[in-house]
Amino acid sequence: MRQGIAYSASGRQRKQKTKNTSLLKGVFLVLYMPEIKCVINDAKAGKSYSKALEDHIFSGRKIGDKVSGGAIGLAGYELEITGGSDSAGIPMLKSLDMAARKRLILRKGFALRRGKKKSLQKDAICRRSVRGNQVSQFTAQLNLKV
Repeated sequence: MRQGIAYSASGRQRKQKTKNTSLLKGVFLVLYMPEIKCVINDAKAGKSYSKALEDHIFSGRKIGDKVSGGAIGLAGYELEITGGSDSAGIPMLKSLDMAARKRLILRKGFALRRGKKKSLQKDAICRRSVRGNQVSQFTAQLNLKV
């Protein structure tokens, strides 16, 4: 612990103990890469399948990109990335060209839905968190279609 200087309401200096966490900020992000849950949708059969991947083989890919199924263990199939979400459940938005999380003002539609009891007005707008269209280390779930 290191000691910092803080000022009270009367203007006097007083010592304040603070934690020195500047060394540990970037370490957690580099070491912790969670698994990605891939949900593969087969529209012809009307079924979806789930697979968990330990490594991030789809990092840097965008929504709409086509990938080979051999990377997941489905040789001979071509898969298209249709969406996903991060560990907090925040959805990916196709029109937002980045990997970061943003808070956007959205109209009724994507990422702005309410239940039956809490209905929205016809022209309602709200601020919602969405994630960009690039797959990153923070992506926890990825939707794919055959």
